[in-house]
Amino acid sequence: MTATGTHPTASPRAEFPTLGLLPRADTQAGDFVRKHPTYDGRGTVVAILDTGIDPGAKGLQLTSDGKRKVLDFVDCTGSGDVLLSAPIKSADDGRLEVEGPSGRRLKLNPEWRNPSGEWRVGAKRLYDIAPSQVKTSVQAERKDRFATHAQVLADSVSARLAEAKKSTKPDDDTRLELDAQAGVLASLGESYADQGPYFDCVVFHDGEQWRAAIDTAESGDLSEAQALGAYKLTGDVGHLCKRQLLYYTLNFYDDARTLSIVTSVGSHSTHVAGIVAAYHPDEPQNNGVAPGAQLLSLLIGDHRVNSLETGVGLTRAANAIVEHGADLANMSFGEPTAASNVGQWVQLVRNEVVARHRCIFVSSAGNEGPALTTVGAPGGTTDGIISVGAYVGYEQIKADHAMYDTVKDTVFTWCSRGPTADGAVGVDIYAPGSAIASYPAYSQQRLHLANGTSMSSPNLCGCLALLVSAWKQELADDSPDPALKISPYRVKNAIVATAKQFGDELGAGLVQTDAAWQYLKKHAERRYEDVEYAVRVAETGNSRGIYLRDAEDSACARHLQVLVAPVFPGDARAKLEHDPDGMHGESQSQARFDYEQRVILVPSASWVRVPEALYISSEGRVFSAKVDATQLEPGRLHVASIQGFDSACVDRGPIFTVPITVTKPLPVEASACVRFNDLRFLPTEVVRRFVAVPYGATKAHLTIRAGNAAANSSAPAMFYLHCIQLARQERFTKYQLKARVNIGHPSYVSGAGSAEQCYTNSMDVIGGATLEICVAPFWSQLDPHEIDVSVEFNGILPAGSEHAGTSESHGISSGIVVNGNYIVSRTDFVAAVRPEYEIKPDATLDTLRKSLRPTEAAISPMGSERDLHLTTGAMIQKLVLEYKLEIKSDNTSLRLRMPAVDTQIYENWADDFALAVFDANKRRVAVQISYTSKITLKKKGDYLVRVQIRHRSAKDLESLKDLPLLVDFSLGSSIKLSTASSIASALTSSVTGTPSPVSAIARGSRVPLFFKTDVASLPSDAAPGDILYGSLSLNKKTAKMALEYVVPTAKSVEKESPNGEKATDEDISDQKAMEEAMRKLRVEWIGKTKNEAERSKLVSELVAEVKDSEEDHAAILAAQLDTIDVGRKTLPWNADSKFTEPAANKVVTIADKIVSLTQSLALTSRLYENQTKDEDKKLKKKADLAKTRLTNALTSKCRALGYLTTQTSFMSSASDASGEFVDVEAEDGAEERLAALERAVKELGRWTDKKAQADSVEYLMASLPLFVAKQQYGRALQPVLKWIAAAPLSRANAGERKAMIELRDLLLTKLQWSLWTGHFKELALVDTPASYEAMYKLPWKKGPHNEHTLLDFKRQQSIREATRHAWAGYKKHAWGKDELQPVTQSSNLRWGDWAITLVDSLDTLKLVGLEEDYVEAKEYLRTVRFDRSPAGYSVSFFEMTIRALGGLLGAYELDQDPMLLEKAKQVGDSLAYAFDTPTGLPTSYVDVNRKKSEYSSRICIVEAGTLQLEFKKLSELTGDPKYSRYAERAQDAIESGKRKHEGLYPAYIFTDTGIFDGSSEYSMGAMSDSFYEYHLKQHILHNGKEPKFMKRYVTSVEAVKKMLVAKSESGYTYLGKLLAHASAPDTEMEHLACFYPGLLALGAQVLDRPQDLVLAEELARTCYASYEMTPTGLGPERFGFKTKEEAKVHNSYQLRPGSSKSFNGDGMGAADGRYILRPETVETLFVLYRVTGDTKYQEWGWNIFLAIEKHAKVEFGYAGVADVYQTNTTWNHIDAMESFFLAETLKYLYLLFSPIDVISLDEYVFNTEAHPFRIMK
Repeated sequence: MTATGTHPTASPRAEFPTLGLLPRADTQAGDFVRKHPTYDGRGTVVAILDTGIDPGAKGLQLTSDGKRKVLDFVDCTGSGDVLLSAPIKSADDGRLEVEGPSGRRLKLNPEWRNPSGEWRVGAKRLYDIAPSQVKTSVQAERKDRFATHAQVLADSVSARLAEAKKSTKPDDDTRLELDAQAGVLASLGESYADQGPYFDCVVFHDGEQWRAAIDTAESGDLSEAQALGAYKLTGDVGHLCKRQLLYYTLNFYDDARTLSIVTSVGSHSTHVAGIVAAYHPDEPQNNGVAPGAQLLSLLIGDHRVNSLETGVGLTRAANAIVEHGADLANMSFGEPTAASNVGQWVQLVRNEVVARHRCIFVSSAGNEGPALTTVGAPGGTTDGIISVGAYVGYEQIKADHAMYDTVKDTVFTWCSRGPTADGAVGVDIYAPGSAIASYPAYSQQRLHLANGTSMSSPNLCGCLALLVSAWKQELADDSPDPALKISPYRVKNAIVATAKQFGDELGAGLVQTDAAWQYLKKHAERRYEDVEYAVRVAETGNSRGIYLRDAEDSACARHLQVLVAPVFPGDARAKLEHDPDGMHGESQSQARFDYEQRVILVPSASWVRVPEALYISSEGRVFSAKVDATQLEPGRLHVASIQGFDSACVDRGPIFTVPITVTKPLPVEASACVRFNDLRFLPTEVVRRFVAVPYGATKAHLTIRAGNAAANSSAPAMFYLHCIQLARQERFTKYQLKARVNIGHPSYVSGAGSAEQCYTNSMDVIGGATLEICVAPFWSQLDPHEIDVSVEFNGILPAGSEHAGTSESHGISSGIVVNGNYIVSRTDFVAAVRPEYEIKPDATLDTLRKSLRPTEAAISPMGSERDLHLTTGAMIQKLVLEYKLEIKSDNTSLRLRMPAVDTQIYENWADDFALAVFDANKRRVAVQISYTSKITLKKKGDYLVRVQIRHRSAKDLESLKDLPLLVDFSLGSSIKLSTASSIASALTSSVTGTPSPVSAIARGSRVPLFFKTDVASLPSDAAPGDILYGSLSLNKKTAKMALEYVVPTAKSVEKESPNGEKATDEDISDQKAMEEAMRKLRVEWIGKTKNEAERSKLVSELVAEVKDSEEDHAAILAAQLDTIDVGRKTLPWNADSKFTEPAANKVVTIADKIVSLTQSLALTSRLYENQTKDEDKKLKKKADLAKTRLTNALTSKCRALGYLTTQTSFMSSASDASGEFVDVEAEDGAEERLAALERAVKELGRWTDKKAQADSVEYLMASLPLFVAKQQYGRALQPVLKWIAAAPLSRANAGERKAMIELRDLLLTKLQWSLWTGHFKELALVDTPASYEAMYKLPWKKGPHNEHTLLDFKRQQSIREATRHAWAGYKKHAWGKDELQPVTQSSNLRWGDWAITLVDSLDTLKLVGLEEDYVEAKEYLRTVRFDRSPAGYSVSFFEMTIRALGGLLGAYELDQDPMLLEKAKQVGDSLAYAFDTPTGLPTSYVDVNRKKSEYSSRICIVEAGTLQLEFKKLSELTGDPKYSRYAERAQDAIESGKRKHEGLYPAYIFTDTGIFDGSSEYSMGAMSDSFYEYHLKQHILHNGKEPKFMKRYVTSVEAVKKMLVAKSESGYTYLGKLLAHASAPDTEMEHLACFYPGLLALGAQVLDRPQDLVLAEELARTCYASYEMTPTGLGPERFGFKTKEEAKVHNSYQLRPGSSKSFNGDGMGAADGRYILRPETVETLFVLYRVTGDTKYQEWGWNIFLAIEKHAKVEFGYAGVADVYQTNTTWNHIDAMESFFLAETLKYLYLLFSPIDVISLDEYVFNTEAHPFRIMK
């Protein structure tokens, strides 16, 4: 014993059990990575469909091999979208400023590069994109800060008020004003609302990509701000809230019409991502399962609906998975579903993402257990998706769960269980369901512990990433098709076959990573491992397994027909548009053709019988199965299976399994009670009992009793009580009881006698369906327990009903309907289960249901590039419906329903359902997506409900254009329907002998109940045909029944005459009636005539006629008054009032007359209150009319006096921020006017009741000028604020609200309360938007050629895929070599082993967005030496200048990577040896090894004149002028040579002398073409500052027109070749010369030479015609022209061997039938489209692309075509893929369909190899 009397403390363990922090041992993942360190997920991409990964989270920055961990952050929901303005320019005064949506002037950063000078602006609220934790923190900070400033202002007013009270009387104006100000401040403080920070966004294009800056400081100062690019391109991450560590990334969509700000909506995704792939280099114990994997963050949890997944988010996520080529996807999300394996998104994932694109999709089974059939969608209910349950093992118990003892490995209690409702297994496999992993930075936790299947799913996904990584590195090349990913089916087969069994009831096991890897290796060559098997059981609705749940299912032996059909993985390449030659489609078809399996069938239980053998072909096979459950013990779970084994490989294990689940229910005896006594529970044990609920039962009452026998030895325990019934087409949550029950109360001690615990609960049930009663101790309970469970059933039903729904199903009524049009409504009831007592009918109506029809309906494409349907490639369609909703009281609670589409996600037939509610200010006040729930509209008024339904078929949406919207209003107080036991007692209480009220119902007896339908007070909003909805309860033991009451037609009322009196037959003199009608018409004309003189005359005449009638006199003057005071709902000094001083004085005069004429009669109004006599009512009406005229007159008088009193003082200072008024006493007569105004206001107040004074805008606008004139702004502000708070938000009072809000802001300004003026200005940004906010992207904008259309986008993506295919072939068979030989799948060193295809393609890869390939190519480039080549090789100076030097410079211009420039310098230095000639003209070849030129006596002019762009650009970028000097010297040597034709140059020149070879030809084809091209392009490169180049170009163009342009008989304009001594060109044109039309078009644009554009278009038509004329649609290397007669005679035209056709009917034919993937024609089409905007050039280019895809595409790249007239591709290919195909042909095609600011011709000039060089500044 120690001194303190305690035992010594045991020594602690030396180390923490870190293996369990993120468990890897039980799954063999840890050992697997230790054995194979590089198989740690490297090379894999895992998509995380969740709440969005936090970019600032620890462990999620890099992979284990140094790559960026997250490839991209994508907001799939659109909740972070910012819709941007049209492009705007900065301020005209030269300041770099634009105005943001907030109204702030945004100072822009002068360092930002924006060549176009165009900006786009938008705005976003922080609260719209911040996680709840951040939002709460920011709200608290802002509120505290605002409250501090508000208190300072309030204290100031209070201090002044205290001083005033010391020196003034209570009615002193100053004191009253200060008191009002104090009250106003208190009122404002109570109404404080925070809409949060409002961020302006500025978007611009920096010449390379879109960038955006966000004004997170709300200062308007972006002068030093960083502009972020799209994360996937730049890796840029920004702070939205530095204090809260909230990070964001950006994306740009639809040509930057939409900015997407991507933030996390919650912490869940970060934790999931950490489990999958976190990499902590300094803390490896915290690593995820696959630290080498890269991630793709796909936000599917929508900010607008509290992180719920949405249909839009899910569909876009599927697209993103395919777009980014993800190998795996993890989705720790899901919901219960009403139907398994159905729904548009489920089909999309199953058929496209998993099957066709081979993404391994992993999803959590759910946390809705422990009862059976609680798996959720998509994970547990969908074929193709691997469903994961949550396992807990020793590692986790020690590290994560702080238990002093352990239990056996088990399933977490709350884990959902299978089977699915249609019999599928439900949970495929288990993985550890807890982890301590990465957490968002804004949570201020590095790591976090969480439990759930949300954790088991990423753990499994990480294990699978290890397997895929291993497969790619070790086995992929040995697979039948290395280009294809490993199929998800193969991986699933492996993990299921090797799973470790640990006692799961349905047979699923724990994943074993290493065992699965051994399985994959063992069966790598077994092709049928890539097949999954679909099971369908016809007799049970094509269910996916055999599930006998209800009593009749197992009442006799079942003979079932089971279909087993193979499901083959797809190949995205086999889609028709990607497979022009049908090769991949053929491969798929062949696999199906070859498929056969000889299967041995084995049942796992004796009560199951099947055939012994089964032959299966690709169409599948049906076999018979007998399942006899008649002898099985009732009340228990029975599990079996039918397993199919490959007879040739039995050791492999079953290739398919048909699951069999039998829950044979225990029948219920006549007592309607079932007892399960002495249930003993060991740790982790789950007890299930199944009961056949009696028909007619509606309620089950469950009781749990536990004694204290084990209290001394057993710790208290928590039990799950989970009871479930399944109903078809309903979620399992419909009939469910789920509760936690604590057993073993701490006060129970040994010897406490028979004390026991008793727990009771109840649930609604349906008769005839099996009820599962599942009781399970929480998994961590350590001791055994015994309990008793009993179930008692009750039920009362409408007679004839088989079951009673206790509530609505999908908004469809299944209850009792009472028609209010009947006096009495009868329903008979039956107690079918047992006698029911204490019958006390309670019919309560608590909801008013109205049905609205749409006022607008429109179907249109979604319009965003994100909304293409993955299967069809077409744009998803949307149906937008608008409904008008009127709310008649504040704080109205309601629910909006659309049963056809709402409350569904995964099972939904539509892509998405969304609903938004807008108030009259166009502010969105509510949004609901997929699910609808109650909302509260705080203000009465007019609302717009906008519904959007997305679906891929516009035709299917058409039928929904009149879809009703159900509106359920919660009644403020419920309505009771009276009930009776007979009709007589329902109608009257005076009838004797009526039956007594029923107090009990005998079992099986039928009892009527009569409803009295005459409801005393229906809701004021209820209209005939509306439904009042509620429930009927007959006693406490039975379930409530749904009750509907149909609102009857309105009661008839006595009709009144137009003047408000009852109509009588009393005759009125026709003469008198006519005179009265004429007088009324003339009085009305007072207000209608525009002639003031005529009006005055008419008034005088009428007054004279009625001089003896004060009533008529007043009516005439009132009409006259209305023509002067036309704006009673505006302030008198407002322009709408149209007051002038004479008019105001006239109003006062007329008003006084009206008052004198009406005052006496008006005073009598109160005398006739509540009078019932007709005569009294008539007098009351006249008195009320007089009072109305009097108050209107006083209102106008007050307004007129207000105008006369305040016009000078108020209006002179209306814009004066100081709030100082001119002293009214300083003006003549001002004091008298003020006194008159005060008297008039007081008089008006006497005639206006208090409610009208608060509610009437007319009264306020008449009375408030008094306070304004007295500069008592606080007193003026009080009623304004009250009115604004009380006024409805309706369209009718929009003008009034606007006027009152303007007055409020003006008065606040006068009070100098800038705190509150600023506050209301901030609120206005959100409260009063300019337009209704779209739920998702607005429709696609169509427009001229500078608009990037949807069709452009789709074609662009196709060309991108072609680029990917070409590059993949090079990468696989020619990596690092010069060129791919795609036919033989080999390579060559044609250009000196400089990896020329790689170098030539760099900028294309960058441009089309193949970023990963681009980065990989750059990395390889670091190893390439440009100062050497293989022995015996010399490099071509010309080709290496345009391809290697040009390629490196072009890539550097797009990337700015210094390595690229260093490599370019290396190339320049190696090629510079070629200039070692007497003239400075380069030689044709350079021996780089020996650093010398190879002597050439003559060179062609392209070699001498196609180097200037490259060498000058190199000098510009390096700062070394030597390269430019080389270029200039060579150019000068050419220009100094004598020529025969001015502007034309012979094709060859001698290098020693600089003399042209006079025997050579002139042409725009080979040997000459790009020489002429560089005249214009040097002019452009120098930004027009070197006029000599322009002059040379113009001269050459004129010479070409004169000497080389010709026209065929059929009208084709072409460029021929001029031989040395010829006087006219020949009749052939080279494909190479087809660059020239594009050059002419560019020159026409740059030099303003429109005449050249005409020739350009004619030549382009000829070049395209050379493609059109061939069967393949490809253009020949050379083509020529003959007359039509010659064409008929000559059937050949010196064609190359193999060519088979010459001339078409127009005399055009091929002279050389090869097509070697040349770019010149598409280059011309690109330039012409950019210059003219004519879309025909796009169509021509697209046709060429399709021809290339069809005839040049081979398995590994693209090959030239030997004969463009031959369509047979089996022998017609040339074994070469020239590097210019990637560098030029595909690039120009891609740019042809790109926005014009992508590589803008205003900013770049292309070298002859299509490499973009920035124009020099």
